[in-house]
Amino acid sequence: MVKPQDFPDFSAGELARNELWNHSIPAVLTSVVGRTIRLGIAGWGTLEWFIVEVAPEWFRATAHGDVEFVAQTARVDWLEVDVRSPSEPPDSVAPRFRGVLAEIGRRRSLVRLMLDSSDFTGRVHHVGADYLELTRETGEPIVIALCSIGWVEFLPD
Repeated sequence: MVKPQDFPDFSAGELARNELWNHSIPAVLTSVVGRTIRLGIAGWGTLEWFIVEVAPEWFRATAHGDVEFVAQTARVDWLEVDVRSPSEPPDSVAPRFRGVLAEIGRRRSLVRLMLDSSDFTGRVHHVGADYLELTRETGEPIVIALCSIGWVEFLPD
């Protein structure tokens, strides 16, 4: 067990954060940045994604070389990776998942939101505290709880 006195240059809070970090899904994902892995996300079966970037609440990946995704780390059910080498926590100033969605809205990107067993295509119109308003391709708005979004797929315009 790690004790604060073993590391006098670090506070107990920093040690606890790093100890918890090394036993988390974002830590595992960080250790495989730059690699293609197999993973499962909330009801969508097995996916094979190339991991590009990881933050505490989300990660960015690609599939088939050109399809880009942003997914919530909390939605990952399983990962098929070797976790023997712990990683460093990402920069603490990384935006939260909500912030990433707001940036997608500012860019007016066409996206597909993947929920547990359904998906919706359109453009992010507004991001609230716990919801997202998507303007569907038909022009109809739909409000979606942020916690139900498994991942976001970027589509060509």
